[in-house]
Amino acid sequence: MGLGGGLCLIMMPMVASRYSWRWMLVLASVMGVAGLRRAAKVIPESGRWQHAAESGTTSASSFYDAFGPLYRRRAITILICSLLGTIAAVAASSWAYFHLVSVVGLAPRAASGLMLVGGGVGMLGFPLGARGCERYGRIPTIFVAGLLTGLGALAFYWGPPAHLGLRWLWIEVTYCCFTAGLSAGQVGGNSLATELFPTAIRGAMMGWFSLVGAAAAVSAQTLIALFAAHLGGLSIVVGYLSLLAIPNAIIVALLLPETRGLSLEAAAMEEAFENSQ
Repeated sequence: MGLGGGLCLIMMPMVASRYSWRWMLVLASVMGVAGLRRAAKVIPESGRWQHAAESGTTSASSFYDAFGPLYRRRAITILICSLLGTIAAVAASSWAYFHLVSVVGLAPRAASGLMLVGGGVGMLGFPLGARGCERYGRIPTIFVAGLLTGLGALAFYWGPPAHLGLRWLWIEVTYCCFTAGLSAGQVGGNSLATELFPTAIRGAMMGWFSLVGAAAAVSAQTLIALFAAHLGGLSIVVGYLSLLAIPNAIIVALLLPETRGLSLEAAAMEEAFENSQ
């Protein structure tokens, strides 16, 4: 995903110099559709899902079983966190190029170069997030990643200070910080959300997760459009929305159980769910 985003940054100035940047959306759509058929052929079903299907628990579950007595608290908490975290992530990641070109005043090529380097370094958040999840736990990793995302994005969009000489250094460091936080948080959040639910309803929960994520993405852009003119500009609003990553991390730490060191069945209370069916 990071490499795909980097490819877009390389191509954006080339496309924008001759055509509209919107042609990048066309290219991305075509590539996505082209890869879908291949992915469907080569990615098999998991053994756990096949076992659950044979035992009948998948056929007995529905889209709303994630909110049953066993998982209601987990499901509601996860979805609230998904809403807050996705608003912060979408706001912070969507407008970085615009901010550098239209607000800071960099040339498109310079903006792409800074984002390529910063995004490349920020991809270290993936292995660091994976290591943190296994060594310290999913929840501590999500908490630190949330702080890094919120504060890093705030500094990126509200800076650099006018008197600062090395503007590019401020931009690079803050961009690295919040992209690394987003990467590490993605590892921890996806791991935790997957491990907290049993096989039979894991797909349904991921459906809710994606649905709320889509609503959050639309909400983020809507809030930016509504408040940009009233609060002093797009970058100011994006900075405020990025801070939602911090309450998201606090809610995770307070209300969700740690799954580090547990088998998938134990973390998801698989046996209790099967007995309840």
